[in-house]
Amino acid sequence: GYTAQVHIADPTHFIEKGSALDEAIKDRNVTFYLGDNTRHMTPKELAQDAFSLGPGKDNLALTTEMEFDQHGNRKATEIYESIVSTEHLTHTHTDSILDAAEEIEEFYEDTVVESQSAKEFSDMAQTVSDAKSLADKLRRNRWDESLIINDKDSASSKIVEELMVEANTAAGEYI
Repeated sequence: GYTAQVHIADPTHFIEKGSALDEAIKDRNVTFYLGDNTRHMTPKELAQDAFSLGPGKDNLALTTEMEFDQHGNRKATEIYESIVSTEHLTHTHTDSILDAAEEIEEFYEDTVVESQSAKEFSDMAQTVSDAKSLADKLRRNRWDESLIINDKDSASSKIVEELMVEANTAAGEYI
């Protein structure tokens, strides 16, 4: 099976109830992503700094943790407040790892690796590969649903999209 955690920034700690910002957000209760255009729920400067999961810092977040069976069927969901520290793995890096996953696996099977950084890289490559496998299963499981995700997107984008769709579905069911 699989365990997936989807973290979203939780700006509520920074927004005073009834403030001008709070009132403005009520009118735009969601951030829209459409192609290269983004319409933020909050002012862009805040959305891209204090209200984002920036690398190298502790970030207040809401986490949706989901357990899946080996076929990608969600079996359990837990949603909780969290503090996450992230290191950004870019889409380009993720796609490169996926492209090289088979070669990496063969390398580690054929080589005795002593280095901690090599072990960490191997673990990261396995995590990325597992995330893609889960995303592929999630996509197959909901194929006849009405949501369409762009087939031209990179593998890393599809992973993010599928996990976000599943996290949003889980959150909707949870509420």
